[in-house]
Amino acid sequence: MQMPLLEAGMKIHIDVSTGSMGGDALDKISLTSVVEEVSDDKTILIQLPTHQGSYYHFSGLRTVFIRFPTKTSFFSFSAKFEGTVKRGFLTLARMQRVSDYEEKQLRDCFRLPCLIYTRVLPYWVSENPDAVKKDPRVFGKPAEPVYDENSTEGHLLDLSDGGALLESNAQIERGDKLTLDFTINFDVTVECVVLRSLDSPNLNYEKCHGVCFKNINTRVKERIYQYLVGEQLKKKNR
Repeated sequence: MQMPLLEAGMKIHIDVSTGSMGGDALDKISLTSVVEEVSDDKTILIQLPTHQGSYYHFSGLRTVFIRFPTKTSFFSFSAKFEGTVKRGFLTLARMQRVSDYEEKQLRDCFRLPCLIYTRVLPYWVSENPDAVKKDPRVFGKPAEPVYDENSTEGHLLDLSDGGALLESNAQIERGDKLTLDFTINFDVTVECVVLRSLDSPNLNYEKCHGVCFKNINTRVKERIYQYLVGEQLKKKNR
């Protein structure tokens, strides 16, 4: 594997797991920062990232997961926070790399942090003939869903072409079927299965749910992936 070049000015993404369920991280914060200085092969200084309008302090965390894109791959490694450094008006975090670099193809890594409004229907649309006004329909090119009294609102906190992290007050739990209806650069209606649930840190919602897409149209899956690629490249070039 060719060693990645990590250098000053490079944009990086930092994944912080703050909760787990059944051994799987669920409550994950995704932060963005910029490399300020590369001291040696294992130590970097990064701009202290912000979260919800304030600096995010890594105190108390054993390790975080840092990743950064190249043209064809994502490289990632685990790092340990070793304190802050002041440089003029900047507050920097010193991070010590504690694992080897891991390379993955771009498609395997696209789970995009986001905040996308969605409607949540606690059933699969394709199994409920009363859920749409038009029939027949091509799944993934939705007709107009009829939102009955059981539907609720929510937000997607991250999105991939295979699933999402959903926060909602919908009365759902692990194993339940549901349908999400949201808009990115096109309208998406997708059926999901709830894999895990955890209390939401957002006071406006009761739960966060990790969901896996099911019965998704191949063309829709590809369009979601292309959207994720485009958004990631926008972030990289900012």
